Amino acid sequence: MNAWQWEMFEDVVNPVRGLLSVTPGPLYAPIEELSIRRNEDRELVLSTRAQKGARSSAMDYPAGTVRRNDDNLQFTTDTGFIGVARGVAPQRWVRTLDSTGEPGTTREEGLLHSLTLTSQRGGDGLYTIEWIENFPAGSFTWPSGISDRAMGTESRVIGRGADAITLEKVDKFKAGGGDNHCVGLKVSNIELYVSSATFGLERKQLIKPGFIIYKGTPDLDTRNKIRNCVSFSLGSFLVYLGCTVLDTQLEPISITAVNADRLLDRASKVGVLPPAPLERQYEREVDPQNLSRLVSGLYAKYETLNLGPLLWAYWHAVCAPTHIAAAHFGAAIEALQDAYVNACGEEYQTKLITEKETWRQLQTNLTEAVKAARLASSIEAILLNKISGLNSVPRSKLSDQVFDRLGIRLREQEARAWRQRHLAAHGDSMDEDPIAIIRETKLLKLIFHRILLKITNGSDTYRDYYSLKFPIRKLEDPVS
Repeated sequence: MNAWQWEMFEDVVNPVRGLLSVTPGPLYAPIEELSIRRNEDRELVLSTRAQKGARSSAMDYPAGTVRRNDDNLQFTTDTGFIGVARGVAPQRWVRTLDSTGEPGTTREEGLLHSLTLTSQRGGDGLYTIEWIENFPAGSFTWPSGISDRAMGTESRVIGRGADAITLEKVDKFKAGGGDNHCVGLKVSNIELYVSSATFGLERKQLIKPGFIIYKGTPDLDTRNKIRNCVSFSLGSFLVYLGCTVLDTQLEPISITAVNADRLLDRASKVGVLPPAPLERQYEREVDPQNLSRLVSGLYAKYETLNLGPLLWAYWHAVCAPTHIAAAHFGAAIEALQDAYVNACGEEYQTKLITEKETWRQLQTNLTEAVKAARLASSIEAILLNKISGLNSVPRSKLSDQVFDRLGIRLREQEARAWRQRHLAAHGDSMDEDPIAIIRETKLLKLIFHRILLKITNGSDTYRDYYSLKFPIRKLEDPVS
């Protein structure tokens, strides 16, 4: 398998014998062999074999200890890669006995948070390929595709026209094929393709595998932002597994692998529902211009709206059980409104009394009145604490300001769902009609979509998943 077909850290690492150097971290050492693989949960599993008389330097943490695992394993392979395994967590070990009954070699297994392999030969990066799962290839009609062919050389063409990416390398590979599940985007002058990766991976147990290939080497923070924006735009949580950086000879100079997000199993089972119509003419068509506008709009406002944790909260709401999903969506909407209000500065009225001296005098009078009542100290403390927050505009009024400013109108059923969003958080929805709960949760999700699309100018319309046949509506217009 070539480096552009799928992640290849296992091909580089497994097994590493005759290690040129190794810093074992918390594992039994000296280590003479190691291997790394993914298990069914997409976790990175490390296996080692240590020499006779091996000892461990692992700390014995008491049960219940909460800590950040910074334990590292460093090694150099005979293939010219320097490896760093981060977040090493030993799980179990077995020690054999030699023919004389003395302790022999020790085999140990543990989990990793991430693995980085860096080629010692260096070189400049030409392409960066991110490996992902849960790519919704079968949910859309895509504008482009990839094709693999081999006639003395193996090649892969990603996209169409002058901007297509062509990967070519001499190889013994003789098969050919491809698919049409690909789209090219340009986000803040960064060119990339998002595509499925099913071809040639029949033997791997993967959930809708795909990849994002970038021209050049944008840093991880930039790629995280773009991937999060693409996920929301497609309506499918793209689960990141790692990346490979290729040089001008299409050889890997850097390989990264990470544990998959635990949402993968749940996210792969929910419907693929993009917030805005991506088509130009046909339903479920992906038009590159529409998708680029949506992704670019989100990307431009990413820092202003703090979209990293905000979209994390959104996907947990999408994947949450029915009885609690409304609470998650309500929290996401409130966080989005707060970020927007903060970004607008003084354009929003967040205080009931705007004159500082007037409020200071009123606060002093109220405080003196409470103290003069000579209440129990515990009650007095509660009342004094409430006084400090009396001047804040209520959440409901602040929300009304946001909706009015954005020009978003809510019908009665939407307003009712918004007012009752807190019920799920307090467990009051447990005995409610489940159909009503599901429908109100849909409304909250659409409110989030409409606000975010409006603020980012990612689209002029939204897909109404509350109404039958999922009609397209203007962002200003409520559901039917």
